[in-house]
Amino acid sequence: MQARRTVRSDSVPMSALDRGFSWAAAQTPSATDTDFGALLRVRGTAPDRDTLRRILAAGVQRAPVLAYRLQAGRWKPSSDFDIGRHLRHHSLVPGTEPAEAVPWVKRRTLPDSAPLWDLTVLDGYRDDEYALCYRVHHAFQDGVAMAATLEALFGTRQLPPPTAPASTGTGRPASPRRTPRNLGVDLAVPVRRGPVWPPGVVPPTGRRCLHVVDLDHAAVRAVAQGAGATRNQVCLAVLAGAVRDWAYDGTFPGGRHLGPKVTLPLHLRSGDAHAALGNTLGMLPITLPCALDRPADRLHHLMQQTSPQRLERHRARFRTVLRAAPFWLLRPLFARLADPRYIAAMATTIRLSPRLAVAGAPVRQAVFHPPLAPGHTVVFGMLQHGERVSVSALHDTAVPAAGLAACLHQALAALHASPSPDSP
Repeated sequence: MQARRTVRSDSVPMSALDRGFSWAAAQTPSATDTDFGALLRVRGTAPDRDTLRRILAAGVQRAPVLAYRLQAGRWKPSSDFDIGRHLRHHSLVPGTEPAEAVPWVKRRTLPDSAPLWDLTVLDGYRDDEYALCYRVHHAFQDGVAMAATLEALFGTRQLPPPTAPASTGTGRPASPRRTPRNLGVDLAVPVRRGPVWPPGVVPPTGRRCLHVVDLDHAAVRAVAQGAGATRNQVCLAVLAGAVRDWAYDGTFPGGRHLGPKVTLPLHLRSGDAHAALGNTLGMLPITLPCALDRPADRLHHLMQQTSPQRLERHRARFRTVLRAAPFWLLRPLFARLADPRYIAAMATTIRLSPRLAVAGAPVRQAVFHPPLAPGHTVVFGMLQHGERVSVSALHDTAVPAAGLAACLHQALAALHASPSPDSP
């Protein structure tokens, strides 16, 4: 498929997907639930505000997207861009885990009068470390764009200025000859309702918690090499085993369902030189095979569902549909994806360069804090940063997530000890 042509312009129209995520944010009890980003833990003492302003100003030169704001349905360079409006600070109680502060960071709504992102310095929890919490509105960036932006802010990556695509996805629908016949399936619209999940959850409280669990990277790598799988596939298998033990007490009820359905975002950007503006992604529905008893069988099932052939086929079909699909055509898709009776949760995987630093101090850990879809009570995010693999669960406090960490570790240990499945 030919790449879309671009035209030189300082003004970039919102895509149908951008409008979809803007609509989704308005459907949540808190408009900030769909905001997301990453938490970077850095050794040393936090730079003073003036130093950090200079660091960010230099980073914006490498990531021009950060100066773009939304005006009348278009992304435009802000005429009064001020780094100081995007920089915040919060001191934590000594001994606090910085991830615990992320829901607090997200309570404040990003103002429409400025680019839709901010950076919060979190310190005071340790003498030898501080954290930076990058947060962005989902209409402004997707996960791949967020990662690229952080690699420009705190690395050496250079992003080009945003340019308007020749086809924006806001015009007429694609012609029937170019639209896939199985449109509903390709756009991840489940026909049947799935199992209630998480089971036994009382009415949501509207309050959020972020749990972060570091997985044993050596074990993840060993399982991936032994099974011929990707680390993402291994992480999904670990998640399936953990959900089986955590939410279903080790035995999935079975019936016609193999497990709860989750949706994986798929990046559709081609190449590495993108401007990191807006959303360019598809949605792949998969089943967490919690009903399968053997860890190796769960991995095998997920390898089949996320095979390279299926991923590329799905990406190609999404690119075809999104080339000209207007928002009104995609709105039913967003409504169905936000319905937990059909999609139990979202599960996002992100990869971030290990060579990030702030004022010369290396980032020792990166944690993904994912967006929570309207109507959902839990979302999972998996981030690979150098030799670290972490799983994040952002959930409503009504979800009893106390045993999730132990279940994730046990699921990985069981998978590591099990025979490798046959490659799909």
